[in-house]
Amino acid sequence: ASAFVEIKTEDDEDEVRLSQNDSSFDAGMEAEPASPEPSLPALGTAAMVWNAADPHMVNQAKQRLHISVMPAGFAKCRERERRKVVDIIQGCLKKRRGGSMYVCGLPGTGKSLTVSQAEKMIRCWGDGTREGGGGKHALPTKERPRVAAVNCMALSEPRHVFARVIEELGGVPPALADVADVSDVTQLPEVAALRQLVCGAVDGNGRGNRTGNHGNANQPMMVVLLDEMDQLMAASSKGDQAILYELFGLPTIPGSRCVVVGVANAINLVEVTLPRLAARGCEPTVVSFNAYDKDQLQRLLKQRLTDLPFAVFEDAGLELVARKVAAATGDMRRALNICTNAIDICAGEAAQAAEEGGVDAAGEDAFKLVKIHHVARAISASFNSPVVETMRGLPQHQQMVLCAAVRLFRAAARKETTLGVLNDQYTKLCKEAKLRGLTVGEFSGVCTVLADQTLLKLGAGREDRQRKVSLGVHNDDVVFALQGVNFFRNLIGELNRGV
Repeated sequence: ASAFVEIKTEDDEDEVRLSQNDSSFDAGMEAEPASPEPSLPALGTAAMVWNAADPHMVNQAKQRLHISVMPAGFAKCRERERRKVVDIIQGCLKKRRGGSMYVCGLPGTGKSLTVSQAEKMIRCWGDGTREGGGGKHALPTKERPRVAAVNCMALSEPRHVFARVIEELGGVPPALADVADVSDVTQLPEVAALRQLVCGAVDGNGRGNRTGNHGNANQPMMVVLLDEMDQLMAASSKGDQAILYELFGLPTIPGSRCVVVGVANAINLVEVTLPRLAARGCEPTVVSFNAYDKDQLQRLLKQRLTDLPFAVFEDAGLELVARKVAAATGDMRRALNICTNAIDICAGEAAQAAEEGGVDAAGEDAFKLVKIHHVARAISASFNSPVVETMRGLPQHQQMVLCAAVRLFRAAARKETTLGVLNDQYTKLCKEAKLRGLTVGEFSGVCTVLADQTLLKLGAGREDRQRKVSLGVHNDDVVFALQGVNFFRNLIGELNRGV
């Protein structure tokens, strides 16, 4: 019979009641009324002024953006997933029965962060604090949960996961046998030792328990957290799934008090790679993490920077990072890396300005914020877009035509106009830039060239001025490409409000 605990969102008073607005880690406590989500301060209202020429300030900002730094609080955009992970684990701990869960999703979507937050709750469970379940679930020290947190990427061989888990749970693993073929993992001595440990047949030192029975009432719960779990299969030359079957089967052993939580990128690992789990009665609950959208990424970036006593980025810069990353992968780690590189670019320019123009040059407004053109250069280093590179390599007047099109369409409900209207906008832009414009015939020829490169869409017509024209690429791509060209930085600056 399966030893799984059934987790429900509505149950007796001993169950956690799910609340989408509940953002606490209070285990076993009645959810407090949700308070309104505090709005993050605008990034231009900090009391101090950031200076890219100050190494201490630069390092402070970069440290806040490092992927190893745990942000303050928990992101509201992952509250539903966090609650589900925590509720399943808490349900197992309360009923003192086994269970399993598989947390999956694209890289950089908050999986490992969510599980690490849950790990904090598990390690506090039974200590009498609110985070540990309160007095109702207080336990003697010897009966509090044991936790094994293993990153499978760090294992030299997949089979070593069993010995590592035993060590993390406070046990002593047997000597590893020199077995060339581990297709039948049930024959490994460390597997037998782990099975005995999770069902209470032995204590941490390998001695049999005093009652001689499985599942002794005072046996502590054992929670196994396996990050990068798919590495246990990928690292095997035969693609063997036996190790994963064994791990997910631990909670179903008679008398088991083990909870297994696996974390990996593969969305279909349970259904496709491990199809026999359901037949064996040990199919884990799957919690999926979707990619972040641009609004979530922007809020997460602001959340990391909001504790600093100074503003670091222009709002438009963070928005551009969020848009580009969300459109590509939604990977928060990539967004953090781009922001860090943008800080380095700004700091490098400040240092160069100080060398060329004296110390005062680095204190000018140009280096008091990481601006959108710094972000654009950092994004360019991270994304190699043929379209963006094409636009950056265009002659200046062709770039001016694209810039004029973005200005024209940024606030317009319809994204199409006539060649004559676009020419008028181009002429106005040339005057602002103090640049001699093209004649009407030359302008028409430039638009034809851009249409041949699919950067513009140009309709047919008897008169050039009446021909329909629209952008063949996204506005954001044009702004992003031209931000990397020094001449257009000031002109594009007026476009940022519309990006």
